[in-house]
Amino acid sequence: IGRQRERGADRQGNYVSYVGGIKMNWKAKLKDKKVIIGASVGAAVLITTIVICSVVFSDFQAQGYVKAILNQTFTGDVQAATKMTEQATEKELYAQYEENINSFVKANVLSGIEVEAELEQKYVDVCKKVFADMKYEVGEEQQADDGAYVVPVTYKPSDVFLKFHAAIEQERQKLYTKVESGEYKGATQEEINGQMQTEFLNNACTLFGEAYETMEFGEEATMNFTVKKGENGLYQLNGEEIAEFLTKIMRLDENQD
Repeated sequence: IGRQRERGADRQGNYVSYVGGIKMNWKAKLKDKKVIIGASVGAAVLITTIVICSVVFSDFQAQGYVKAILNQTFTGDVQAATKMTEQATEKELYAQYEENINSFVKANVLSGIEVEAELEQKYVDVCKKVFADMKYEVGEEQQADDGAYVVPVTYKPSDVFLKFHAAIEQERQKLYTKVESGEYKGATQEEINGQMQTEFLNNACTLFGEAYETMEFGEEATMNFTVKKGENGLYQLNGEEIAEFLTKIMRLDENQD
């Protein structure tokens, strides 16, 4: 969903990066040694690498299955998911949860920018708290005529990424002011750009934590999940529905242009 851009130069030679959906364009005017920063609102990128478990038991319960997968996704609670599959161990499913959180941070928060491992872990730690505090409840399943199960999930969407996005935009404006006043010093333009990005990324991590601490939830809504047998004869949940649910519950699509 959306687009992913990595740190680097664009076709015009401008230094480009994305943080929290904000496009940072670090373009140097070499004549007067100033840096001009341009920004536009970019769509939040959603990457999910969730490997949905397939259930092998004859007394299959779609409601419990969907709940197990959502709990794995949002809280890292993999006990129920482990019991419902013979395809992965508890350790493997938890590693999958960790991998998905890391991928989400790289795509949605850092948008492909490479940062020091310690700083990236700080972003991941905040993101785990965000995921764990999402509010949802899995309803009773209903079986359709084709044998598939429809499972309603009620949820309250969070504004955490809307607040983070707004805070990032304000931080960009502050950075612009500092650039105009000549506060950044360096022997080369690359050195100056590095100072700017380091400060921005560290401040953005703090803003992410503040957005989490102050996040609020909207009115309850419902999304239906479909669980059906795959070609292998095992019940499966469509990974695209997980991605859609993440977008809805965190209102990621509202950060688009």
